[in-house]
Amino acid sequence: MQRVRSSCFAIAISLLLAAGAAAQDVMPLAQPTDALLQLKEVDWPELAKAAEVISVEWDFIAESFDKVGGPPTDQFQLAMKHNKLLLQKAAAEPNNQYSLELVDYVEEDLILKASFIREKSAGAVVTAATYSEVAVDVRTMKNGSEIDGYFIGFSPRYMAGGNPLVTFNNPTNPSKGSLAPGRYEMMAIQNGKVVQRQEVSVGILGQQGPIICLVP
Repeated sequence: MQRVRSSCFAIAISLLLAAGAAAQDVMPLAQPTDALLQLKEVDWPELAKAAEVISVEWDFIAESFDKVGGPPTDQFQLAMKHNKLLLQKAAAEPNNQYSLELVDYVEEDLILKASFIREKSAGAVVTAATYSEVAVDVRTMKNGSEIDGYFIGFSPRYMAGGNPLVTFNNPTNPSKGSLAPGRYEMMAIQNGKVVQRQEVSVGILGQQGPIICLVP
């Protein structure tokens, strides 16, 4: 699906998520069934097909956590809650480009999460934590050499352009933490200001070694 982004889109998403933040979700992995049903019935093949993929992958993710007998970590649950809010927003006005963008982001995110879980499920010992988060090691580089002293923040890619949703506690090099599998905007922060933004994928198959952030 085509990916179209704008600063207005990022601002709208931030407002949407802020509005839903106070609502407690007692079943974080339950599908937004009504929203997905509406999206599947839209006379727009691209959107309807994406909604079907989302439904399949969402079921797989929920079933995988059920099998290991534990809920996802808070960070993973928050990501799924955001996905639910995005789908509900898309279903409210399904016949426009904005809704297609929302569904596109969710589809991409769930495919990555489900692929990560499938890879990890082959391990000898699998827990809810195994499926929920990825250990992340970030190193900052400038002109081909490592340079220290940057804090590293992340936000889901659909919130690009805003402030980080998660910031690792220790500065580079390296800066370490954990994230739910997904696509993010990574930010290098110096003296309280974001000095670099870079798109990264976390949890993709075969990913090894540190993530490199190139700073100006």
